Amino acid sequence: MVKVREVRPNDYEEYKKFREVVGADYIRYTLLSSGKRAGVSSYQEAIWELPYSTNPEAARAYDEARDEFQKKNTLQEIASLRRAVEIDPKFTRAWLWLGEIYKFTRQADLALQAYEKAVEVAPQEPVAYKALGFTLMGMRKFEEAIPVWQNFSNIAPDDSDGPANLATCLSRLKRYQEATSALESALKINPERAGLQLQLGSAYLQSGSDEKALAACQRAIEADSGSDTLNSDTLNSVAYALAEQKKGLPQALQYADKAVHEVEEESSKIQVSQLEIQNLAVSNRLAAYWDTLGWVHFGLGNLSEAERYLKAAWTVTQDAVIGDHLGQVFEKLGKKQQAAHAYRLALQAIGRNGNPQMRDRLKASVAALSSGANGSSVVKDAGAELSDERTYKLPQIRDWGGGYKSAEFVIALQKNQALPMQNF
Repeated sequence: MVKVREVRPNDYEEYKKFREVVGADYIRYTLLSSGKRAGVSSYQEAIWELPYSTNPEAARAYDEARDEFQKKNTLQEIASLRRAVEIDPKFTRAWLWLGEIYKFTRQADLALQAYEKAVEVAPQEPVAYKALGFTLMGMRKFEEAIPVWQNFSNIAPDDSDGPANLATCLSRLKRYQEATSALESALKINPERAGLQLQLGSAYLQSGSDEKALAACQRAIEADSGSDTLNSDTLNSVAYALAEQKKGLPQALQYADKAVHEVEEESSKIQVSQLEIQNLAVSNRLAAYWDTLGWVHFGLGNLSEAERYLKAAWTVTQDAVIGDHLGQVFEKLGKKQQAAHAYRLALQAIGRNGNPQMRDRLKASVAALSSGANGSSVVKDAGAELSDERTYKLPQIRDWGGGYKSAEFVIALQKNQALPMQNF
């Protein structure tokens, strides 16, 4: 019910409080979790709980930005936020929102400037450090992110996100001994967090402490267990971490096999006639688990098994990492032409924004196995082939009924028990 069309200047403060209460109620979410799982989403929620500016003009500009957000007018939204921080340079909430919008519009340098300003004007506000730290990590500026997470831990010593993200940065810089120390600190704060145990196990593997690594991986599985059922995601993650370092492979095989069995069972219960949105993610999980199991078999020297699972995983997702794994299997089998083909497709799948080290390695592998094939035509052919692999041709439908000109198809693939895995 619209009572009035305009708010008088004298009533603006009362209106602002009313609008803030309504807005907070509108965006309120109930988050469910099995434990303390802080991260990117929690820092974004924390931004909206920061106070408004005490300057009425700055608060008015912020409200205008919210209006522009509802209208999906990003340029005007940015302009209103910039006006808000010009009026009140210590308006932390506006600085952080401005950083989020810049990041959303892929203006990473401007986002960093906004986050840095938020840290400068509110040096005791933990969420400002989280915003800056996560953004630097997303830009692969791990060295620059280290002092940010160290400062975060100084002002929020009871939040395990500080040492956990510090450990991630150190691991990416191959400073594994320092990473293990940071993770041990994180686990003292939050000992039940299975992901931290898994991260610690991976860091131990990288630093050569195999016994400690296996113990940490086992603790990760135990921490993520419920009644009689282990979380298949954790089993898969532990198996993959072991396979990457080629350590504890017999144990990794057990974990990977169990994870695949669980998700295959989950997949078999899906009915297209009763499809729910969460069911659509199961095929990607299944492919990822097949990749892990295939990669473990590769480490154990079971090349035929590795080829079967990796072919099936590639068919589902055309993921660059899986293509790389499959190429290595072919290369080990002496199938050089097939290996070069797999590497070409993986190189095309990784795109321009993928891991640069992986891209360089794939290029080198293609060059070594292709005997001087023309690189540009290879990429073009690989792109067309990937497109063909992702295409399902349907018979022409002349009458859609009801005047509809488009439709959404869900394609279910079912395993033929008489055929081997690679014929999915």
